Amino acid sequence: HRLGYRLFFLTDTLEIVPQQADLTLAVDVYEKPDYITRLAPRGAPRSNRQLWDRWRKRNRVDSGFDLHTSHAYGSIIERNREKFDAHPEYHAWVDGRRQSGKFCVSNPDLRKLVLEDGVQRLRNNPQLDSISLEPSDIDEGNWCECEACAKMGSVSDRVVMLANEAAEAINGLGLGAKYVGIYAYSEHSPPPSIMVHPRVIVSLATSYIRGGHTIETMLEGWRARKATLGIRDYHGCFAWNYDLPGYARGGDVAYLCRTIPYFRANGA
Repeated sequence: HRLGYRLFFLTDTLEIVPQQADLTLAVDVYEKPDYITRLAPRGAPRSNRQLWDRWRKRNRVDSGFDLHTSHAYGSIIERNREKFDAHPEYHAWVDGRRQSGKFCVSNPDLRKLVLEDGVQRLRNNPQLDSISLEPSDIDEGNWCECEACAKMGSVSDRVVMLANEAAEAINGLGLGAKYVGIYAYSEHSPPPSIMVHPRVIVSLATSYIRGGHTIETMLEGWRARKATLGIRDYHGCFAWNYDLPGYARGGDVAYLCRTIPYFRANGA
């Protein structure tokens, strides 16, 4: 990299290899990236996996910390299918009936099951840095409407409360520092009224923001609740831009130059 090597795309189309007969280099530098994890893009077609891995390594787009924030409620249900089938009250109460997808977070037995699931995952995989407690993405909305959940506060409060309890549980295992990943996204994008556990990492989505907020007010609000912040930006989504030049945020250099340092300067 210091001598000028570049690999701009997955293929060799824009691979820059310096043509120098004699190479010398003296380096005494300690470096670390401003962002602890850098997962952009989040994936690549399986047919291009080898090319993607090559590009990622040569551009040092890698992480020494593995943050899990995928939509997790559905996986928890599947891993504990018999218990959920035996206890429909664990599911959200929506429009007068129990519906699968979201949780009735006010139910103490439901919370106990979720904590036990997280603890078991870490015991089975102690090398994991984190687990996800991000709510399901299906049936946007459909949060529990029961009286007990309403008394808990906003949807963000419920998501954070469950993540906080899980962070406390998995950090009592003696396996070192373990983290819980969630997004600030959709119905739970507004900042909560409760403080966020220091081992809960909240990645703020730059789209699907609710409650009249902007990404700027979300940064301010979640930071005020002591959240460890990340960013879930949308540099490209095939269904939105079909890889057409100039349509994706990832091709908007002015946007990238403005937002990436801005997010970092504001705690992400």
